[in-house]
Amino acid sequence: MGTRCNQRKSEIKAIAPNLRTFRCGNCGTRKFSFKDLHHLDHACFTFETKYFQDDGYVHRATSFVEALCPYIQSLTLKKSAVEAVFGSPTVLENASLQFRNLKYLELTACLSRNCVMAIMHLLKLSPNIKTLNLVISEEASNWTNMANYGNLWISKECLLQHRRFVKILGVMGSDNEIMHLELLLKNSVVLEEVIVSSGDKFLPRMLVDFFKKVMAIPRASSQRFPIRFSYPPSTISEYYRSFLN
Repeated sequence: MGTRCNQRKSEIKAIAPNLRTFRCGNCGTRKFSFKDLHHLDHACFTFETKYFQDDGYVHRATSFVEALCPYIQSLTLKKSAVEAVFGSPTVLENASLQFRNLKYLELTACLSRNCVMAIMHLLKLSPNIKTLNLVISEEASNWTNMANYGNLWISKECLLQHRRFVKILGVMGSDNEIMHLELLLKNSVVLEEVIVSSGDKFLPRMLVDFFKKVMAIPRASSQRFPIRFSYPPSTISEYYRSFLN
């Protein structure tokens, strides 16, 4: 299903018992109502950041997510959706909102304070996620050191007890990324595999240091699962070339 939403007062009603995949861009511009989505497997949706100051837009976006959450098993969210919806007071105060069927979650996000808080809340709402893919955006200039986040990172409500597979893409070797991996490894008791992939802007001189820090993190899982590292060929070549200069 695809639509360009320009008229905010219009409403889209969907009765789709055979619908398996749903994609929507700028979902806060219209009101949606759904019925009979029992075969829905995957949803991907985005919101426009320029409308975030509009309370009506955020309310429609939140209602959109609430309508889909009972059905989704696989979900892809861009940064705008992560912060706008899962960081909004409406969602934070909604005790009934749960993604109980969600097994696979892919997020594109930066590690700013607001985004991290939104991610933690989304994970709290999704107790049965088995696979988490986190794609780190390049908005590093807005990052705040996670050491200042206080109890956000050690709260028992944020434990990742059901995550079996975690993939983090686009890492740049920052301390925030180390702390995020530390959160995952220390609190995911059934992890089976972690994949860490760097972006093109990963500095070669940080390669070994980052690797050592990650491998030194204690793990909650009783099994010695693998942590796999993946780097662009350009980064590897530059790293070895540095020894020749």
